[in-house]
Amino acid sequence: MQIYILNNVYWLGYVNPQVFLLGLLLLPFQVSGGVLLLISFFLGLLIDVSTNTLGLHTAATLLVGFIRPTVISLISSRDVYEKGSLPRIRYYGLQWFVKYCFILTFVYTMSLYLIESFSFANFVEIIQHSLITTSITVLIMVLSQFIFIKD
Repeated sequence: MQIYILNNVYWLGYVNPQVFLLGLLLLPFQVSGGVLLLISFFLGLLIDVSTNTLGLHTAATLLVGFIRPTVISLISSRDVYEKGSLPRIRYYGLQWFVKYCFILTFVYTMSLYLIESFSFANFVEIIQHSLITTSITVLIMVLSQFIFIKD
């Protein structure tokens, strides 16, 4: 869906939802760091190969995979997650899920735009684009939780 449909959608000239990140964000909490980085690498590489972007998505996706455990521990009040629980609205609530997805999607989008521009010259514009793209992407992610995921 990301490759064939969403990569061809540019709302307002620059908003391109990156819903493929949901595949990484919905992985179980127990996934080890090495496996998480491998999945991140191959997910980003798949998008790079299909869009001919030469490592931009791979680098940004690896960053998200690397900081995911830290973000989970920072935003969660729980010390231990129940074995087998997944990062879903059903288990942790809408507020937790939106915060979780927003932080990681913003990091992904911001790093993608910064790597792409390779400059801080338009930093305010990059932040604006990142915030708008992240907001629309998270909205789609939340809607997909209600429409497609029934666990």
